[in-house]
Amino acid sequence: MKKLLLLILPALLLWACSPDDDNGPDKKPSGNPTAETISFTETRNAAGGGETFELEVTSNVTCTPQVPALYRNAVKILETLAPNHYRIKVEANDSALPRTLKLDVVAAGGTRKTLTILQEGSPMVWGLGDVVSESVSNNRPYSWYVDQGNTGPESFVNCGPASTRMAAHWANSSFTPTTAALRTESGVTGWWYTSNIQDMLRKYGITHHVFSLNDFEEDLKPIIDDGYVVILCLDMYYVRQEAAGHPEWRKDKFYVTENPEWGHFIVAKGYKNVDGKYLAEVYDPWSLGVKYADGTFKGRDRYYRAEDIITATDVWWPYMIAVAPPSAVRSSYAPAGALDPSAVPAQRGR
Repeated sequence: MKKLLLLILPALLLWACSPDDDNGPDKKPSGNPTAETISFTETRNAAGGGETFELEVTSNVTCTPQVPALYRNAVKILETLAPNHYRIKVEANDSALPRTLKLDVVAAGGTRKTLTILQEGSPMVWGLGDVVSESVSNNRPYSWYVDQGNTGPESFVNCGPASTRMAAHWANSSFTPTTAALRTESGVTGWWYTSNIQDMLRKYGITHHVFSLNDFEEDLKPIIDDGYVVILCLDMYYVRQEAAGHPEWRKDKFYVTENPEWGHFIVAKGYKNVDGKYLAEVYDPWSLGVKYADGTFKGRDRYYRAEDIITATDVWWPYMIAVAPPSAVRSSYAPAGALDPSAVPAQRGR
């Protein structure tokens, strides 16, 4: 009997000390605290002129909106309308370029979620107009604009070498020859012709094709939409002068061309449709050191009216040299509509 008690007693003690499956009134619930949840649409668009909107957050705890320091001049928290319901203001964008803004929503325990605001540019800042309905810019993540000023003893007639250098560098990020080097290498003094540009592009293996240019929407726009940039040879006399009294605007020509036959080369790399009218987005090498207040060369991201581009090319050289993007390795392939370069008359720039 004594031996039996000695065997039963440890089992009873073990049972008495084991946790109970039942959470009684004096027992604490087992498991982790409830996780914080935050839910809202994480991306929204905003007009370039600024706007106010309401942000409603679905959460199991009280949250607080916070604007990161980098964006506090652009995003304001106006008021709390109810728990997790806020009124937010996005200030007007003072640039014609779009921008990305951020707003954080933070829960009491530190859980955080970010709202990304994609704000349009304000085209009127650059004198472009009010409403942008289409916009394409075939840019690169590196700088490739060239000011033909200070490119050697023939700077004033180096728009051809400068435009060639820009287009080649756009197509090949490793392209290193300078404008002056291209001029020297060509052996040509004075004006370059469209044939000189094609010869140099061909020498460096830059894929390009020649197309007729009679209409902006039917000819030039589709080439830009396909990812190309275009070298144009045109008479800048027919591109209208910028509006007086607005030196920071980027629409129309920023320099004086007093007489016709002002041949010139530029690179068209995009377009915008503003208030129903197309504008070509160009790199014009004729900056000659002149800059905007922000330090940008005036020929960089300039906007010339589509009708002016067509008029200026029609009277001078109604063609375009389309330079293919790196992904389009087509040296032996001519896209639909491409012309035989040898059958196209050459024309000079300036």
